[in-house]
This record gives sequence, C-alpha cells and structure tokens, in this order.
Amino acid sequence: MINKDVAAMLNDQITHEFYAGYLYLSMAAQAEDMNLPGFANWFYVQHQEEHTHAMNIFKYLVEQGVKVSLKEIKAPKVSWENPVEMAKDALKHEEMVTTLFNKIMDVAHSNKDYASISFMNWYIDEQVEEEAGAKEVIQKFERAENRAALLFIDAELAKRVFTPVLPVKATPVQLA
Repeated sequence: MINKDVAAMLNDQITHEFYAGYLYLSMAAQAEDMNLPGFANWFYVQHQEEHTHAMNIFKYLVEQGVKVSLKEIKAPKVSWENPVEMAKDALKHEEMVTTLFNKIMDVAHSNKDYASISFMNWYIDEQVEEEAGAKEVIQKFERAENRAALLFIDAELAKRVFTPVLPVKATPVQLA
C-alpha cells in the first residue's frame, strides 16, 4: 500500500510534469519564432516525454487506489533572448524536477514504501539523462560561433524523435 505522503507528493508531481510539458511547448514556440525548427523539435520531444511521465504517475496512483487530483498549471515563460538562454532554463527546470523526485524518494524510503521506491527508481535514473541532455544542448549552442554553426546544430537537433522508453502500463488512449 502506498504511503499517503508519497501519494500526495506524486499527485503534485503530475502537475509538475504537465507544467514541464507546457514549458517545453512554450520553448518550442520560441524556437520556431527564431527559425530554429530543429531546436523546436527537441522541445516537442521533451513535451511528449513530460506528458508520458505525468500519465505514468497518474496510472500508478490509480493502480494504488489513490484518487488523482489535478491542480492548476501556471503559465510558463514565453520569451527568451537566444537558444543558450532557453537551454539554460531547460536545465534549471530539470534540476528542480530532480530535486522534487529526490524528495519523493526520501519520503518513500523513510516510510518503507517499497513499491513507490521501485516505481521512482526509473524517474531518478531518467533525471540524470534529462540533465545531461540539456547540458549537451547548452554546450553545443555556446560553441556556435556563427550562424552556419547554429544552423548545423539546429539540423542535428531536428533528428531527435520521441521514443517511449517508460514502462508505461497505460493504454495509448489513456496516454493521449
């Protein structure tokens, strides 16, 4: 049985994951406006990942007999000066999400909520990847010394595709 504090924190995390997706859509819109469709693609993929994360947590809570209570999603920032600023904001956001997942894991451990510990392990590992990906994008854009280099990086980012790697138990309709 899931610990009630862990359940409450995971319920809140659903909102954080949907906000992350919303933030990444806002960043995609800005990248499109900057005529960087590859960078926009990178953010579209991020959005899809965050949506999947939220729905997976949603489904886990339902399976644990917890009533899911969705909360308001605040409006994200809508404007950035350049791609480096956007990538740095993405990293900052991922670091905040890592902190949230770590806090949930701490509470799960202190309450010996082993099912939630097992469930959360994937997210802890995923956050390492999320932060590394954002750092890589920052480094690439910081190294771009001219428009040609920027367009080369943008073309590279356009190749990224969404591949669900999460062990989601929900059906595709439930993930929509």
